[in-house]
Amino acid sequence: MIAHAQTGEWFKSQDVDARLIAGSDNHAALQINLAEGWHTYWRIPGDSGLPPMLSWAKSKNIESVEILWPAPKRKKEYEFNTFGYDGMVTLPLALNLEDETKPTKLDLNAQIMICKDICIPQRFELNLDLDKNSDVSKEDLTIETAKANIPQEIVEGLSIDSVIVAKDSIVVTVTSENGFDKIDVFPVIEEDSTALTLPPIITISEHDNTKAMLGVDKGAEFENLARELQDKTLSVVVIQGDNAVKQTVQY
Repeated sequence: MIAHAQTGEWFKSQDVDARLIAGSDNHAALQINLAEGWHTYWRIPGDSGLPPMLSWAKSKNIESVEILWPAPKRKKEYEFNTFGYDGMVTLPLALNLEDETKPTKLDLNAQIMICKDICIPQRFELNLDLDKNSDVSKEDLTIETAKANIPQEIVEGLSIDSVIVAKDSIVVTVTSENGFDKIDVFPVIEEDSTALTLPPIITISEHDNTKAMLGVDKGAEFENLARELQDKTLSVVVIQGDNAVKQTVQY
């Protein structure tokens, strides 16, 4: 187990800064700080854009790196619905080491798409030697705060009650104790890395104002959504304010 680690140097450009940090218990994070007005994309970008492409191939003593994706925000880019992030973004990383006793180095080769009035690819390289003698209390707090934004299967005050797929849409039934004024839903077909991108139509129950149906039209991409999902996995993320809940359904 990694007992301690440290903070890497910032990569700096005009529109984006980035660095690696690492904490205890084999956890680290990639921090991306976007200039005002700029945004980048979630693991599924939506109608436009590109997901972050992150290679850890040059790392030492790292068997695998799992990215723990925070819930995205919906962006409207001209006629396109996209999913992404702005401001300071912290992507928590779960590290699987080859040998807990050996020196470990994170080495990242990254390309992200950033957009404002135009979209441009931004490439950078980051590395960080994990130092067991460093104080990581600040890094641990940063990573734990970021992990609070990762969609969970069980969230207090917010739940996905059912997911129903029809030919032309999906309907997600939700319970939210904090209302529905800031609610959104991100349905993803995992095998195809595609999403239903149209905003949901919200129908609040007449009998219980904590329950609602979120209807998401299939859009023009799919002819028959129910048929398209046969033998595939649908992941649904629902956000309400600062809370995010997820459910995965195998068809």
